[in-house]
Amino acid sequence: LQEKLPPGEYALVRVADNGSGMSSELQKQIFEPFFSTRFVGRGLGLAATLGIVRGHGGSILVESAPGTGTTVSVLLPIHQAGERSTDRAA
Repeated sequence: LQEKLPPGEYALVRVADNGSGMSSELQKQIFEPFFSTRFVGRGLGLAATLGIVRGHGGSILVESAPGTGTTVSVLLPIHQAGERSTDRAA
């Protein structure tokens, strides 16, 4: 998932692992509600997270390939004190 973001300053939170990684086909599904690679339990984890991040004007980037692990980057816009967001009603 890669979205264009408007110009500006963003806070970046990056989490990486050295697990088995994901194919591009699997990456296309990870933000779908109730999708899971586990046999037990189905949740809204990444779908809900993406909704929250987008609601704040940010984005989530995923970099992965089989055998290389996965890196997830969350970008959130930095607002100055007193600045009002134009993305949603205050």
